[in-house]
Amino acid sequence: MGWPNAAFRPHEVIHNLKNPVTGLKVPHKVVTLPSFGENRVYAKEQALIDLVQSELASHRPVVIYLRQTATRDIQPRIASLIRRIPGAKPFILKNTVQAERREKVIEAEVAQGTNVIICNPELVKTGLDLLFAPTLIFFEVVFNLGTMMQAAGRSYRLNQTHPHCKVYYLYCTGTMEETAVHLMSRKQRAAKLLTGDIGLTGLDALTEGEGGFEEALLEAIGREDTLVNPGELFKANTPFTELDAEDAAYWNVEAELAEVELPIGANRLVVTALEPEVLSVVTPIAESEIQPRALPPRPVPRSRRRIRLSDVPLDGKPTQPPPKKAVTPNPPPATRQLSLF
Repeated sequence: MGWPNAAFRPHEVIHNLKNPVTGLKVPHKVVTLPSFGENRVYAKEQALIDLVQSELASHRPVVIYLRQTATRDIQPRIASLIRRIPGAKPFILKNTVQAERREKVIEAEVAQGTNVIICNPELVKTGLDLLFAPTLIFFEVVFNLGTMMQAAGRSYRLNQTHPHCKVYYLYCTGTMEETAVHLMSRKQRAAKLLTGDIGLTGLDALTEGEGGFEEALLEAIGREDTLVNPGELFKANTPFTELDAEDAAYWNVEAELAEVELPIGANRLVVTALEPEVLSVVTPIAESEIQPRALPPRPVPRSRRRIRLSDVPLDGKPTQPPPKKAVTPNPPPATRQLSLF
């Protein structure tokens, strides 16, 4: 998916195959995508250059978000293209800068004349305000909805002095990147719907005109006094097939229990088992026939005697334990009478 943004170099598509014997995953090269050279400017890169040039001409600094910033880093390539714009001074914010120092580093670069910041949206998604740049450009879409929404709101703050803030999302039509952008737009629309924001003001504007459950739910909330059952909304947008009818019939069947005639004098506590088209009755047992079951006797603890090594004879024959000494009771103490003179 990221190859259209890095077509200036070759790319190997690797698929890890699991060995059925050892269970280890072995990399297998599926195909090698060729390189079209570094000396040409591609269509998406030219669109980025034109957009940045127009924003800088309006005195609007820019922040460019990229996803490929690690192993397949394309930040140096984008920075070299931005330097071709007259008056542009780009700066790459790398992940080696600690989080608590990023705001000071950006402020220092802006004070030196930097008007284009290139970074990964993960670095600025929380705890960092980009007030100097009212224009944010997603050159590559990220697949984390929280990261994308947080990064898109870094310049739209309460203390922003610019009258307008813009967010651009660039993608190549007819590729998997376009599919990913539309998927993220639907996810953003659903997330904003849960928080009560029903306006299409961001990437979710791509879903304008799409129907379905969300549209019916919005109409139910905004136009009717009573909220419609969500189950009915699902049924209205889902065709009812024969398989659904069989499934509903299976779960909604109510078994009709048949009355069983019992012999005279029998106990009413009769266990019946009802199956489809099969009725079985268990014969009751009289209480007089039930014999109480005695508990098993408790085991008698066995006596143990401590044996020392000195008690074992040298010839190996067992010896009898020494007889115990007879204990004679102590005589009662003599009674003495104390005379007082």
